[in-house]
Amino acid sequence: MILRRLLLLVVCISTLGGLSAQDLHYSLFNLAPLKLNPANTGAFYGTVRAGGIFRDQWYSVLDDEYRTPTFSLDAPVIRGFRDSDWVGAGVLFVNDKVGSANFRTSGVLMSASYHFALDKKANQTLTLGLQGGSMSRQLDLQTLIAGDFAQATLDGNANSQTTDPLLSGGGGMTGGGNDPNMGDLNTSYLDINAGLLYKAKDPKAGTLLELGIALGHLTQGNDSFRGGGTGGINNPPGGGNNNNDDSQRPMSFLAHGRYVYPVNETWSAEPSFLFQTTRGGLNNIILQGVAGYQFNDQIKLKGGLGYRVGDAGQILLGAVIDETLEVGLSYDINLSQLSNVSNYQGGFEIGATYIIKIYKQPQIPPSILCPRL
Repeated sequence: MILRRLLLLVVCISTLGGLSAQDLHYSLFNLAPLKLNPANTGAFYGTVRAGGIFRDQWYSVLDDEYRTPTFSLDAPVIRGFRDSDWVGAGVLFVNDKVGSANFRTSGVLMSASYHFALDKKANQTLTLGLQGGSMSRQLDLQTLIAGDFAQATLDGNANSQTTDPLLSGGGGMTGGGNDPNMGDLNTSYLDINAGLLYKAKDPKAGTLLELGIALGHLTQGNDSFRGGGTGGINNPPGGGNNNNDDSQRPMSFLAHGRYVYPVNETWSAEPSFLFQTTRGGLNNIILQGVAGYQFNDQIKLKGGLGYRVGDAGQILLGAVIDETLEVGLSYDINLSQLSNVSNYQGGFEIGATYIIKIYKQPQIPPSILCPRL
C-alpha cells in the first residue's frame, strides 16, 4: 500500500509542472453554471440562484487527495434596452487543493451578462457573458517532496538530494521542504473569461436546447511561481515579472450543449456534451446520457451514464424538486493508465443549485361602492 501511494505520488508530482495548462473540471458541469460559461449568469427564471459543487478525487488512494469546491451566486438584475432583454450579474468562488503539498488555486470572479431575446416571449435568447477577477496560487514547500528524491527513495538511496530549484534553490536540499526558513510560495494574476450562449425552449413540447462556447484566460496572466506574483522564487516581493510564455496561463476554449426532450408524460431524455481544449494542454471531452422520470407533480428523478474520453466512466444521479432545487451525485470510475494503481476508483462529486423566487405583492385598486346600487 505504501509503495503504491508513493508511486502515485511520483506520477502526480511529475505532472505538477503541467497543471498550469489544465483547467478545473467537473463531471456535473451543468450544476456549475458560472464555472461552465459566464453567459449562464442570470440565465434562469427567478430572483436569485445559489449553487455549489464539491469534487473529491483519489480519496481512496491518497491521504491528501484532490478537493475542489466551487460556489456561485447570480441573478437577473435589470431590464435591458428592450423590454424582453435583461442583464445578469453574479459572483463565482473557486478553490482547488491538490495533494499533501497543499497546491491551491483559488479566486473570486465577478460576472455579468446581457440576454438578447430573439422573440417576444423570450423563448429563444442569445447571451453574451463576461467574467473577471483575481486568481491566486499557493504552494507549501515544507510538505513538498521532489520527484527526483521520491524516485531515489524507491531505488533505495536514502541520502539523496534534490536538484529541483523550486525546493533547493540550487543548493541540493535533501528530500523536500525541511528548511525552517522555507514557507509558502504565492502568486496571483488577473483572469478574464468570456462566453456566448444560445437557449431555446418550447413550452408546448417541453423541449429545451442549450448551446454555448466560452473562452478562458483571455489575459494569459503570469501564474508561475518563478514570476508574476509576490513570494515566488526569483521574484521576491516587489520584484519583476517573468514574461516567458511558459509562465503565462494559456488560453482555453470550451463548447458545451444540452438537450431535454420529453419522450412521454413520465420519461424524458437529456443528452449533454462538453469539449474543452487548452493551448499546449490536453483535450477534455465528456459525453453524457441522462434519463428523467417524473415521480410526481413536484419531483423529477434523474439517472444516467457518462464518459470522459480516455479517462473515466461516470455514474450520474440527481433530482429536480419543484423546478427550483436541483441536486446531483456522480462517481467517476477511473479507466486511464492509472487504473492499476487506483483500482478503478476515481472522483466523487455532489452539487446543487437552488432558485429563489420572490414575487411582488399585487397592488389591487380600492373598490368604490355606490350606495344607490
